[in-house]
Amino acid sequence: MAVTPAPPWKGGAADRNTRTHRPMKTTHLRTLRRALAATAILTLSACGPDGGSTSELDGQQRSKHFDAVSAHLDLGGEVYGYIDVDGDVEKLASLLDEFVGKIREVAGDEIPPQLAAMDFEKLAADLGLSSVDALGVSSYRNGELHRNKYYLHAPGGRTGLLKIAGGDPAPFAARKLAPSGSDLIYEQDLDLKSAFELAGDLVGKIGGPEAAGEFRKATAQPLPDVGLSAADVFAQLDTKIVVVGHLDTGRKLDLPEEVPVSIPGVDLLVSVDGIGPLFAKLIESIPPDQRGEFLEEGEGYQQFTAPLPPEIAAIIQPVVRHETGSGRVLVATSAAYLERCLAGESTVWDDAGFEAAMEGLPEEGNGLGFVSAKFSKEYLRIYDELFKAMAAEGEVPAGLGEMAIGLIEELGLSPDHSQARVIANLPEGILISENAAASAKQGVVAAAVGTAAVLAGMTFWNVSAAEAEVIELQEARDIEIETLEAERRAEIRRDSVEREGESPPAQESDSAETRDENPPPAE
Repeated sequence: MAVTPAPPWKGGAADRNTRTHRPMKTTHLRTLRRALAATAILTLSACGPDGGSTSELDGQQRSKHFDAVSAHLDLGGEVYGYIDVDGDVEKLASLLDEFVGKIREVAGDEIPPQLAAMDFEKLAADLGLSSVDALGVSSYRNGELHRNKYYLHAPGGRTGLLKIAGGDPAPFAARKLAPSGSDLIYEQDLDLKSAFELAGDLVGKIGGPEAAGEFRKATAQPLPDVGLSAADVFAQLDTKIVVVGHLDTGRKLDLPEEVPVSIPGVDLLVSVDGIGPLFAKLIESIPPDQRGEFLEEGEGYQQFTAPLPPEIAAIIQPVVRHETGSGRVLVATSAAYLERCLAGESTVWDDAGFEAAMEGLPEEGNGLGFVSAKFSKEYLRIYDELFKAMAAEGEVPAGLGEMAIGLIEELGLSPDHSQARVIANLPEGILISENAAASAKQGVVAAAVGTAAVLAGMTFWNVSAAEAEVIELQEARDIEIETLEAERRAEIRRDSVEREGESPPAQESDSAETRDENPPPAE
């Protein structure tokens, strides 16, 4: 009787692992090298000149939105990019609609009703995604900073989510609120009223009339301790938010001893337009006999001082002021800083650092961002102290803090230069202009590397899964072959014993000793 020979890979567990894993590791490294090489090629080809001449298309070959977009960008710098997406969102939405239609034909009533009723093309229009026809980006070095521009082109007007950024550009409110020496400014128009209305419409279109009714019912319920419903609150939120901050490095916050870093004193002001009715409701929730202790009435305003425990009051003493005429509400970390912001005697617009950061940017807009060099320097110092303390305790490897800080600086937080950004709604789109420490190409490189990392990770996962499956199949095949061999050896021994007139053994042992002492007879 013939005995099946051992397979070529059979040689014990250690041998199998060696034979199987070594090629897979080589595949891992080869995949990683290819991904990184592809990333480098794509990045360099996108960000660098090719040294050749350029030609300009015209007629039908020329994108119909190119001139409108390029008018807002700067050609010839480190980065220039243009993408025509006219009709692409509608095509994708139409394909999704067709796909759902096919599912509906096959699944029938088993498909969820919300998905069955979904109109992706209409949804894209409601969200304002299909109103975007082109995108553009440019960047060039301007002294020690980079002038970066990002433009979103919507020739039919801003609709859906694009309306959240407010209406027409206007002079910045921070100009009258940010005192000289301010280190942080954030200003943004926010039409959350339109966003709330859009959310209600989408709930109805996705979930049907019943879901729309539930949404209206839920948002009409009064909020606890306020007396206004969510619908009432959002109706007031076609607003403007302004945040102004100042770091006082001459004083430190009184923090617990276990906190391993020192943090400078912080003065902060937050201003929100048009939410006066909400403030009035909050005041009404305070018992009348307790209002006098915390509420101050002045000409054209009400001011509320929050009661806090002494240990918190030693760090922050917040006040809230409601301007009864305008409906604006201002919250500050102290009454003194509130008065300083409202005085308007000397503003950050007079500071050399702010002036340099705003050089060449629009003087009106719907959004403003400013970070001083001092703010960035203090932020990086706190990070450094935190990582050093963690490294001393063995919680992170030594040197990790330096790497993290280097990455943060590379992505744009500079301790040497103040930076600014302006967002402006235009008749046919939205333009973002900034003077930043980092070029827009940093974003391109980060996106390329991130994409490569994701693709490499997916590849490694697929290779590892395939590797595990191969090992499992090999091991199953080994077991099957070993079982067949054991059965055949037992059968051979039984035949031999029967010929000699002895009783066969009750169970065959397949140990190495048994195989050595009783080798099967040669065929």
